[in-house]
Amino acid sequence: MERLMCKEKVTMADLNKMKTPPPTATHFPLSHYEVLSEQLDQLDACGYQWKNLEIGVSHEAMRCFWILDIENPTVAREWNSVWGGRNSHDMAYALLFLAGLNTWVCSNLQFTGEVKVSSKHTKHIGSRLKRMVTRGLFELTQFDAINEDRIAAYEAFSLPEEEQRENGDAKYLSSPFIHDFVVRSMDRGVISPSSIKLVLDEWREPSFAEFHPRNAWSLSNAYTESFKKYSNPHQLFGRGIALTSMMDELVEFTPPALVEAPEDLDIEVVKDRRREVVLN
Repeated sequence: MERLMCKEKVTMADLNKMKTPPPTATHFPLSHYEVLSEQLDQLDACGYQWKNLEIGVSHEAMRCFWILDIENPTVAREWNSVWGGRNSHDMAYALLFLAGLNTWVCSNLQFTGEVKVSSKHTKHIGSRLKRMVTRGLFELTQFDAINEDRIAAYEAFSLPEEEQRENGDAKYLSSPFIHDFVVRSMDRGVISPSSIKLVLDEWREPSFAEFHPRNAWSLSNAYTESFKKYSNPHQLFGRGIALTSMMDELVEFTPPALVEAPEDLDIEVVKDRRREVVLN
């Protein structure tokens, strides 16, 4: 199932053929291919297993977005970490790397905001690129543990009991609490007014049996299911972070501060040998 809803999907080979505009006095664009290659090379160098890379471009390839799944074969669970990013040549966005989580059963994405490294395209962005990726990767190593605790807190937080409709199907009568929460989430920019019905419909009649329990985890997935309508990845990133903030407040979950990468941490990569280099 596709999760990055860009109108134009491309490959790494496509990115490598795209031209990068020349710099101006104040804007120094980086090649989309160079940015994503640095991210993938460092993942490979550290022995990460990743898959399902999706790349999309828009505005005549001036803007690029990507996501990929980070695998953890040693842990059996219903979700995995996702690492994504964006780059632009038209001064629309700063360069950004950020992490989120993907729920296997429904391919729902939720970007949480803990791992978020960005930089404007200023004169020294080229020299900062490697350090940005290294910092994001170092923080990513702490990300799984945070989300283990976060999802456990969501699952343990019960919401008001709701009656099922008389015909005995899986349709619930949503409570006043849910109605209030959804409206407040619109006010906070988690969803647009047109998405209110989508969230309520998914909450009342979950598409997957795993989200029948009336708890915060099911509510969170009602939102991320509605996020699939967005064709702009920038919206997906921002709304996911806003949702996480609101859900964390609801269940009173406070994520620990991430340990910053040491200044002397340097991940050596071997170019053109992706998926073959592992540092001991």
